[in-house]
Amino acid sequence: MFSPMIEDFFALRKQRIVSGARILLFLDIDGVVRVRKGPVPQEIIAELDRLVRKHHMRVILITGAPAYQLPKELLRPSFPLHRAFAESGAVERLHKGILRPHKILIQEFKRLESCIGVDIDDGLVHIPALGTTIIREGRRLTSFTAIMGHFYPPHPHLKPSGTHTEIRTWLSRCITDNELPFVLMEGHEQSYSYIDVIHKDVGKEWRVNMVLRQTPYDVAFYIGDGSGDEAAMALPKITPVALANSTAKIKVDATTRGFRVEKSGPDGTYEFLSALQAFLE
Repeated sequence: MFSPMIEDFFALRKQRIVSGARILLFLDIDGVVRVRKGPVPQEIIAELDRLVRKHHMRVILITGAPAYQLPKELLRPSFPLHRAFAESGAVERLHKGILRPHKILIQEFKRLESCIGVDIDDGLVHIPALGTTIIREGRRLTSFTAIMGHFYPPHPHLKPSGTHTEIRTWLSRCITDNELPFVLMEGHEQSYSYIDVIHKDVGKEWRVNMVLRQTPYDVAFYIGDGSGDEAAMALPKITPVALANSTAKIKVDATTRGFRVEKSGPDGTYEFLSALQAFLE
């Protein structure tokens, strides 16, 4: 169950959304349409497909993960995906799988990598400055991500020794000492934690604003769950949809301006999509 009901929401705002309305749907991925880097459930794919084909909805994937972790089920040619962004919106995946990183970031990112001084590839890496290890999530083109914990699904047999606190301190010092234009975005899952190092001026909020300016629409939904989604979901033109596993800030914002689903993703995502489909019929 979720609240408010779609009919009540739009009636209260004296805003009409009917069959034929131009709908944008921004979708985070992990924790929203899939669990623990697993496959996207077929019922979500089918619901998205119906909404796109029957009701003029445009689906935009936007994730903090690297591009290679975008769900292949939604990238296939038969699914009418509008756009897909990785690394918190800084990298766009074009048709035929071509990646387009934001140009401003290329040189800045090289400076960041040089200061951090660890391998660029995906997998377990040693941090000489600390004498400890992390899992680096790669390969990335514009950002750096460190994984700590005891079980990370893409690399189930790797066990990093670094702690979240010491890695956060180390990364913060690298950024401050070298006056780099990057910030930390942190998150915690059941069996691992992560720290994303992203450019301070380029993130999901920036990318969502860009898409909103470029694309005609009547209503724009955003289903997200993590701290990296908060700023984008707080944009005035976005109708936020919170799940049971969303952050407290997202839930508060969605309670005030959008929808709150009392199920975690992907079940909660499916419930909202099904209700939207029924409302538009």
